[in-house]
Amino acid sequence: MNQFIIKSFFTSLALIFGMHYCYAQLPEIESRSNLSCMMGGVGEDESKAMREEAKKWPLNIEFSEHVGKSDLWVSGATLTIINKSGNTIFEETCNGPLFLAKLAPGKYQLIATYQGVTQKKTIEIREGKSLKASFNWKGKAA
Repeated sequence: MNQFIIKSFFTSLALIFGMHYCYAQLPEIESRSNLSCMMGGVGEDESKAMREEAKKWPLNIEFSEHVGKSDLWVSGATLTIINKSGNTIFEETCNGPLFLAKLAPGKYQLIATYQGVTQKKTIEIREGKSLKASFNWKGKAA
């Protein structure tokens, strides 16, 4: 009987910790310039939760910097999203290495700046699909 209680206790404990891991707190969905977005990914739990959540969003952007032989996620990149009409629909500094956005299908230009270096990408959002874009800057040697 004691073994049953001990096994039940450890099984329950494992389930509780497992549920916490699977349901890590996501950052809040924000509305900016009529664009629903989520920024964050700071810390291992939040980044894992956001990467899983990204599959449900039309646009998923990751920001990183190549330092030495590694790619390290960065926070503080400024992101501008321009629609096909040439209108800026989003322009802010991202407070984490991950950015998710609910964009309508169509073509967009993404402009990301980190530590004074700007990169541009043209993307196309398709109905029912999730697009992943990555911006990677070359950092200083460690």
